[in-house]
Amino acid sequence: MSAIQRQLPAAELFVARIEEVDRDQWLANAGHWLVDEERTRACAISDPHARTLHVVGRALTRLIASDRRGGDPCGFAIAQTDQGKPFLRDHPDLWFNVAHTGDVVVVAVSEDAPVGVDVERLPETSRPEPSIRRFASAEADYLLGLPAERRRQEFLSFWTIKEAVAKALGQSVFAALGGVVLATPPGAAHRLSSVWMGPPPERWTLHEQAVTGGREHLAVAVAAPGATLSEPRELGYRVLEGRPSGAAPRLSLPDCDV
Repeated sequence: MSAIQRQLPAAELFVARIEEVDRDQWLANAGHWLVDEERTRACAISDPHARTLHVVGRALTRLIASDRRGGDPCGFAIAQTDQGKPFLRDHPDLWFNVAHTGDVVVVAVSEDAPVGVDVERLPETSRPEPSIRRFASAEADYLLGLPAERRRQEFLSFWTIKEAVAKALGQSVFAALGGVVLATPPGAAHRLSSVWMGPPPERWTLHEQAVTGGREHLAVAVAAPGATLSEPRELGYRVLEGRPSGAAPRLSLPDCDV
């Protein structure tokens, strides 16, 4: 069984933490699995850490797709919808979504329904109130009525869920701020009250969890009722070791090594 292989539930979650000490190794390993166009695009990302997160997310997508469908990871064509949502051109029934923040990259994949994932960490100094006021009025009233620390925690849940739903739909998070409405108060778990497009609220399954080893919070939205989510598979850079046969030499530009 490969490092990323397991029996597929309704949705699976993969998590990679890219710490500074091994960032170069992540980039070196992941860069081999990109095609030339992707390497060129990656080199246009000026921040080295942001570049690494992007490259790792793309490489993991290719290896997971190869694990599910077989074939050379570099042979999978990753296209984008008109709204910018990536998808596998030749395997549109294998839904995936990628998110990253700080030093964490997460990939969600499903063979059952569209899936979206978001991961965020709210800085201690940030004030969520301006963003809260962009939510639906019932949500804003609920959140602004909470004590400050509880408000921050609930805001993080609301935001990640809204963005995960938006990404599953292939839409902008800005449309989802008021268009994806959560029930308030949340009860035992957060659930949707309304959504401005796509499947109705009762057709969505939401999952939330903290990321092991950090303070990040993630949400996964699956456009199917009762969808299960695997325990997160925590990946190290060795999962990307190796080099595809016949791969083109890695592109080297100033301040870029992909």
